[in-house]
Amino acid sequence: MLFDFKLRYLIPPVVVAITALINPLLTGAVISSLITSIKASLGCRYGRVGKRAILSLALTYLLISVLISFLMDRLLESVFALLNYTLIFHGSIACLLIYSGYKTSKNFFCRSRDITDKSFLAISLPCPVCIAGTLLSCYFLSQAVNINNILTGLIVGGIISLGIVSFSIGGRENPEKLGDIMIILGVYYIFSILLIPAILQASRIKANLSFEISPYSLVLIIPIILGIVKGWYGDS
Repeated sequence: MLFDFKLRYLIPPVVVAITALINPLLTGAVISSLITSIKASLGCRYGRVGKRAILSLALTYLLISVLISFLMDRLLESVFALLNYTLIFHGSIACLLIYSGYKTSKNFFCRSRDITDKSFLAISLPCPVCIAGTLLSCYFLSQAVNINNILTGLIVGGIISLGIVSFSIGGRENPEKLGDIMIILGVYYIFSILLIPAILQASRIKANLSFEISPYSLVLIIPIILGIVKGWYGDS
């Protein structure tokens, strides 16, 4: 059972390796999509969330991806304006995650209450970072394959949705872990606030984006890995 559980996490690197061989530009789209799906699925995996909620979340990301792809040309023109609010976005998300994680753990330990059926939304619902990653995924895919914007959004949204459903499969974890993960992610967002200005100075997003990973997506990698590793050891 432990082997089967961990085997699912071998799928993303395999998919990334295959897409890198087919077309390097596809790698950026797949990586950004997978990071978004893993972040969203953490709340479903560790929270008291039913199948209906998981499917609803997956459908939400699919619809958002299609909408973002449809408006992609206009949104790309606004990227530089949105960069001015990067610190505000990260600060708000960090406060929300830390507060939600604290409330989740406090209710579990002090009141023996499980509120993860609500608090999981703080980490699973689309945030500005997820939206930026989805936008870049759509852009990378549109540059790699000559297809219309709607189909681009369906493909990116499909990857994210399938990732959410796949990574959410399995027995529910206890609320303590979800609280810890949200606090770790929130603290890392605060830490990223100190790094992002330097990152943006070094690599500004331009109209001719390459297949490099977005700085927005990079800030998610470490806490997501910590959450997955914590889940592995918790199941063993």
